[in-house]
Amino acid sequence: MHISLGCKIAYLVIDCTKSGSGCRTVFIGLWYHNTVLPIVWETIRGSKGHVKGKLQTKLMEEVYPQFEDHNQVIVLGDAEFSNKTMINWLLGVNWGFVFRFQSTYYVQLEDKTWISARDLAQKLKLKAGDFHYVNVTSYTKKHEIPGLSIVLSWEIGNEEPIFLVTNLSEEMTPHLVYKKRFAIETIFSQFKSRAFRLASTHIDNPKHIDRLILAMAIGTCLVLGLGTNVLLTNQQKMVDRTDRRDLSLFQMGYRYLIRLLVSGRIQNLKIKFSWDLKLPPAGYKKKKKPHKTT
Repeated sequence: MHISLGCKIAYLVIDCTKSGSGCRTVFIGLWYHNTVLPIVWETIRGSKGHVKGKLQTKLMEEVYPQFEDHNQVIVLGDAEFSNKTMINWLLGVNWGFVFRFQSTYYVQLEDKTWISARDLAQKLKLKAGDFHYVNVTSYTKKHEIPGLSIVLSWEIGNEEPIFLVTNLSEEMTPHLVYKKRFAIETIFSQFKSRAFRLASTHIDNPKHIDRLILAMAIGTCLVLGLGTNVLLTNQQKMVDRTDRRDLSLFQMGYRYLIRLLVSGRIQNLKIKFSWDLKLPPAGYKKKKKPHKTT
């Protein structure tokens, strides 16, 4: 099966979250308008610790056939996924990636010296608002992965910088691309507190949790497709304010679905996905009063 996309770049977000009783689930989703469409997942026992690279690449192998013919694929993840197994797999299939990594990791600079990312930030006098893109000869002393780059980025408002490893060019601004990773937090909140209450389940069998997540994933895609259609057909006023957008794409679709069910018009349910959709900016913006002249 292949996923037909209207976007030039497919951003795949990978992350892990607590699910069920004493279990964790690794997710891979497709970035879609500040949220993600769930694609594959697997639940394992254990509530702490990193998931091993073999499981991560196993899920990537399941995803690969759906995107192998796409123009460009970029995988985003936190420090749990910046391991040798995952990086080498992505390099092997020529996919891009941006992963966070720990500041204590050592990299080899082009002059052959080894330095920790934290010490490099101090050497470059990194401060809030700065970012530095650095080509490195080898990534980590333990694995010495060649041909990568790192980005040291300190966003204004954050207490400390973040450190990213990537195979993207500087022109692609990897530190800005990485921000799309946080979209997966929206689906975790939808799975848990905002819609499906996954965190409340007492199921402790990973296979049973995976089946439960399948139902939630189908519901999520349906609701996001419905929310997209609501915006494309200018029906958002049926569920949201008319003077501003207060609801997420998911909540628009979710509330419109409830409206259809309550009014007995479920036959009018239509879903559509569009990467060209212009999602209205959220929140109220006070209009500036005209300047009075005397």
